Amino acid sequence: MKYNYLISLIMLMSGLFCFATIEEGDSIEESTIEFEGFHAIQSHRVVHFTWDVNAEQRGDHFIIEKSIDQKVWSEVTIVESLKSHRESHSYKISHINMPEAPSEYFRIVRVDKDGEKTFLDMIDIRQPILTGLLLLSSKGKANKEVNLSFDSMIASKGTLTVMDRKGVVVYERKLSLASGPNNILLWTKPFNDGLYLVKVEDEFGNKLEKELVVSRRNKQKRKF
Repeated sequence: MKYNYLISLIMLMSGLFCFATIEEGDSIEESTIEFEGFHAIQSHRVVHFTWDVNAEQRGDHFIIEKSIDQKVWSEVTIVESLKSHRESHSYKISHINMPEAPSEYFRIVRVDKDGEKTFLDMIDIRQPILTGLLLLSSKGKANKEVNLSFDSMIASKGTLTVMDRKGVVVYERKLSLASGPNNILLWTKPFNDGLYLVKVEDEFGNKLEKELVVSRRNKQKRKF
């Protein structure tokens, strides 16, 4: 009889212990987050993302997604969270981004331990369509030919224009701009010595400009 009493007491105590454990565990902990703004800085082909979380309960990870129309989203990267914490934490991650449109959108989604997703914030980045114009003398053809090098995000029609210091157009040529790197030869031998403005413009009005110095008496013929 005494033995049965002890067994019952042990079982009762075990039940109480299990109940207390469940009460204090994650299963009833509320999923919450105190989120501060989502930021992004683009540097060349890399986007640097940052965001702050003041506190979080039952967190698991964050997903950064990208879209060019705010309708179709693709996963960029996943960042593991600190799970549950009451101290402010700053998250930072960099991602190589190949531009796909003049405007690109990035959003951050929080996923908790139950797999529930919560949209937190969205930002947009304006991409330069024409970038990186360089004027380089062609090898062995100094004072005769200059190579124009630049990038275009999209394929389009364009125009190459050269103007003198008075704004008079001395040369103009139609271009077919490719998506990606572009290289164009400019024949400068007919130009008189002096300062010129070289301009590349696409059919949408995006343009690049660079100064060009032509001098037959000095080998230094470019001004960057």
